[in-house]
Amino acid sequence: MRCDIRSGHVNLKSTLRDYIEQRLDRSLGRIQDRISHVTIRLDDVNGPKGGADMRCHAEAHLARSGLVFADVIAGDVRTAVDEAADRLAIRVRKQIGRQRDIRRHNGKTTLGEPMTA
Repeated sequence: MRCDIRSGHVNLKSTLRDYIEQRLDRSLGRIQDRISHVTIRLDDVNGPKGGADMRCHAEAHLARSGLVFADVIAGDVRTAVDEAADRLAIRVRKQIGRQRDIRRHNGKTTLGEPMTA
């Protein structure tokens, strides 16, 4: 799984990049093979005003099912990344389940072979 991290008005140090990649690995663990790449966008919504203003927008591009995303605004970058990674994992699993149900409903196995009784 490829990870693209982008920033608008947020200082991206190598430690923060490493943290984001490790957090995504932990959240998406066993389902990484279904994801072609993930894009993370970080932005400071309010600038120097303060408050809950760190935005993390996470997109997962699934191999067969399209695009899944999560958007979080929190008080600091790490909290925003943590919540976005968790929400993204939940939504990716849900989308994978939907696709599996559609394949089962259409009478096909995961390999594309017709089911035999």
